[in-house]
Amino acid sequence: MSKGKKILVGAGVFLVVMFAVWQVSRVMTSAQPLTAEEATQKVQELYAGDIVSVKERTDLYLITIVLEDTGTYEIEIDRESGDIASMTRTKKGVASNEGAQKEATEEEQAETPPNTRQEEEPSEQGGKDKTPENQGTPPADDNSNAKPETPRQITEQEAIEIALNQLNGEVDDVELEQSGGHTYYLVEIEREGEEAEATIQINAISGEVMSVFWED
Repeated sequence: MSKGKKILVGAGVFLVVMFAVWQVSRVMTSAQPLTAEEATQKVQELYAGDIVSVKERTDLYLITIVLEDTGTYEIEIDRESGDIASMTRTKKGVASNEGAQKEATEEEQAETPPNTRQEEEPSEQGGKDKTPENQGTPPADDNSNAKPETPRQITEQEAIEIALNQLNGEVDDVELEQSGGHTYYLVEIEREGEEAEATIQINAISGEVMSVFWED
C-alpha cells in the first residue's frame, strides 16, 4: 500500500471515531438533570402528601413531605437519575400519637384495680358535715368554771335548838370542835333534879346528832 493510501485510511478511521464520540456525547448531554419542580412533582405523584420544603444539594434534592396519619418524611431524590435515594420519617403523625396515647391510657386503666378510687365522698348538699352529732367537742358547761360551794355550817344557836330537842334541860356550855376531818358542836346540858350532865355532839354541817355523853 502506498503512503498516500495509508494516510487516507487513517484519516477515515479518525473521522469514524470522532463521529462515534460525538454521538455518545450528544446522547449523554441530551439527558438534563431534574429541576426542583420536576423532583417535587415526582414525589407528589409517588406519595399523596403536602410538600413542606425543597432543598437543593450538589447531587440530590432533599424534599420534606407530610403524609396524612403517618407523619413527616425527608426524601432524597437523585438529580441526575431521578431515583429515590432514601426516605426517612422525622416525626410521627398526629393520629399515630393519639392512638398511642389512647392505648397507653387503656393499659393504665386495665392495670388499675377498680377499688382504688377515692373513698371520700363529697359532703351532703348544703355543706352539712357527716360527722355524728355525738362526736366533736362537747358544749361547754356553764358551771364548769364555777368554784365548789363551801358547805354551810349551822350556827351555834341552831346547834342549841337541836340539842334541846334531843334532851330537855338548860344549856351550860357550847364549843365548836374539829377532829378526824369533822367539825361538830359539843353542847353541855344540865337537867333539873339530876346531878349528871349530858354532852351532846352535833355535826356542824348536817346538824345530825352524833352522840350523847353523860358525865357524873
